[in-house]
Amino acid sequence: WGLPSGECLQTLSGHSYYVFTLALAPDGRTLYSGSKDNTIKVWGLPSGECLQTLSGHNYDVYTLALAPDGRTLYSGSWDKTIKVWGLPSGECLQTLSGHSYYVFTLALAPDGRTLYSGSKDNTIKVWGLPS
Repeated sequence: WGLPSGECLQTLSGHSYYVFTLALAPDGRTLYSGSKDNTIKVWGLPSGECLQTLSGHNYDVYTLALAPDGRTLYSGSWDKTIKVWGLPSGECLQTLSGHSYYVFTLALAPDGRTLYSGSKDNTIKVWGLPS
């Protein structure tokens, strides 16, 4: 949205179901979106072109967190897992399991070495990440 005018500047289309979450790369040139269609889309900005679709979750992608250096993306899903994606390749590097219900939210420490996940199982898990 263009502020202060409130005018919609662009619409990005490509998901086949609801979009739940967004993450913007530190340089502002790439946007990531997670959807009920079980995918993550990678969008080039400002063009709005869908550059890549990341598949690997079995259910809705509810939350995304991007590493401070923009080289790793984390996704939390209804499938109770967190996926670790290498960027820009889009390769799934690891799947973190431990929640007994879906993962609703992720937060990454500023140094990128600790990931926090919140779930419908009423827990917050703390994950140590490689430096």
